[in-house]
Amino acid sequence: DEAGEKSRRPLPPTDFSPQYLNVAPADQQLDGYRPGEELRLVNMTTAIRDHIRLPELNVPVTFVTSDEVSEEVATVDTVIVEPEERRLSVLARAQTELSEGPMSLARIVVGELTEGMRAAIEKNKAYPWARRRRVIGPIQRPQRGL
Repeated sequence: DEAGEKSRRPLPPTDFSPQYLNVAPADQQLDGYRPGEELRLVNMTTAIRDHIRLPELNVPVTFVTSDEVSEEVATVDTVIVEPEERRLSVLARAQTELSEGPMSLARIVVGELTEGMRAAIEKNKAYPWARRRRVIGPIQRPQRGL
């Protein structure tokens, strides 16, 4: 309703179901992400039969506001297999409750916090968060399955 939309905006309605965003039909959805599970691809590549094991994924995400720090682990919710490109994409998301709302969010750190990062957060000091990284190129791996 209009009153609910005005009071929640830009957040989704309280009865919103993430299932709404699923692109895959129900028979292509998993009950959960299971690292090590084998996906078998038949007649999807020039190899006729191919397989891949789902990798372990453990990505910590830290949400920092002016008065609280919340540490979560990203949860895998999407796996995309592109057989012709020999590519597997694993998407994960993390979320947390922000007691003061989304505008209180000061920083999101993806990955393990170093001792220096943790100390900077606790003391509310600056830290070189956005270090520039040099991209050398793709990792070359032997062609063994997908």
